[in-house]
Amino acid sequence: MSARLDASESPVVTTAQAREAADRLGVLVAGLSEIILGKEDVLRLAVTCLLARGHLLFEDLPGVGKTLLSQALAQALGLRFRRVQFTSDLLPADILGANMYDRQSGGFVFHPGPVFAQVLLADEINRATPKTQSALLEAMEEGRVTCDGESHALPAPFFVIATQNPSTQMGTFMLPESQLDRFLMRLALGVPDRAAERSILQGRDRREALREMRQFIEKNAEYVGPRFAAEARKMHKGEADERSIYGEASDEEAEALKDEGIEFGRIPWPKYKHDG
Repeated sequence: MSARLDASESPVVTTAQAREAADRLGVLVAGLSEIILGKEDVLRLAVTCLLARGHLLFEDLPGVGKTLLSQALAQALGLRFRRVQFTSDLLPADILGANMYDRQSGGFVFHPGPVFAQVLLADEINRATPKTQSALLEAMEEGRVTCDGESHALPAPFFVIATQNPSTQMGTFMLPESQLDRFLMRLALGVPDRAAERSILQGRDRREALREMRQFIEKNAEYVGPRFAAEARKMHKGEADERSIYGEASDEEAEALKDEGIEFGRIPWPKYKHDG
């Protein structure tokens, strides 16, 4: 789902630090809201997902701003952005890279693919075959790519923002459970409301919006950009009592779940009684 944190990178976050981070998040979301209109809740979730080192999946119709949002997020966090358009003839090597023969050295040299970015937009990921989709599994989980038995580390941080079309559209391949498991969140932008739609029709084009995003970052460098992303990566643990996290589920609540039956993926777990 996301890269694991070392214990040395896990300082306890104080209440003051949490409030400061929330203020910075608010500034960042406000800037993104100038580009993606009327979707503040989705923007806040998207930023939270990336700051938590998770990967993000948008399931929505084409043309609602998924690519623009991905580019704006990359700029706001000061990260290098690459986009791959997934199609039915796309091969894993087109994403990951491949070893190619070099005449000068007389050997094979690895040529990295577009996955070697910090923010990778996998556009319309479910238009590629399952074999090509699975090429991202190691990259998303381990932060590396293995080619011909040799591993190559990806830039840190590394985020995947993927979009997929509704499965009812022709030419799509359903994402397997193993791929869905790598995403921390699955969101939908949805079509804009009437007020936002009017503002879009009367407003700026995409290039102007991204240019204004760069100006926003320069003016608010203290709150957004690489510094904000780096500080967010240092913090993931709060001051909550561990008992409130690990020990609050009672036996009665667990039994109630068993009685109702637990659905895991698409496979319903059978109902059963515990006689102990």
